[in-house]
Amino acid sequence: MEYMKYFKSLMFLNIVICLFNTSSFANSNGEVLSEGIIAFKNEQYKESFAILKPLAKSGSSIAQFYMGLMYGKGKGVKHDVKEAVRLFKLSSRQDNSDAQYYLGMAYANGYRIKEDLPLAHMWLSFSSKKNAQAKQAIYALEKMMSKNQKEKAIKLYQECNEKKIDRC
Repeated sequence: MEYMKYFKSLMFLNIVICLFNTSSFANSNGEVLSEGIIAFKNEQYKESFAILKPLAKSGSSIAQFYMGLMYGKGKGVKHDVKEAVRLFKLSSRQDNSDAQYYLGMAYANGYRIKEDLPLAHMWLSFSSKKNAQAKQAIYALEKMMSKNQKEKAIKLYQECNEKKIDRC
């Protein structure tokens, strides 16, 4: 059983290394982003938090995303939706499509934050460039939106796209 857990961790690490530039894995303190992700996947949230927190503070969008998941789900930290949204925004502004998806869904659901369907649509639209789930969410979201909300969503997306996503 322990062997399978180790094997899954190694497989995940290989996928992560293929997907991301390996230069982003280490910060100046020598902590390794991949270790934090593996700890997260193995439900070792306190260890993951300890590794990812300084990386998130130093601007790693991947670390910010995983920290957002921990706060959003109360895994290893106190459940704090506002902090999760803050971290998802930081990560989303660096074009992390997973963070954009979660941020869009947070605004769409309005769970412990103000529901904002146009803003949800905007973030899901950015995410949909790389995330098929976001396309499905947009389709469902548009059924709930008024014509004015849809127009506002398009305007938000265009403005954000023009001024570059890191300023949204």
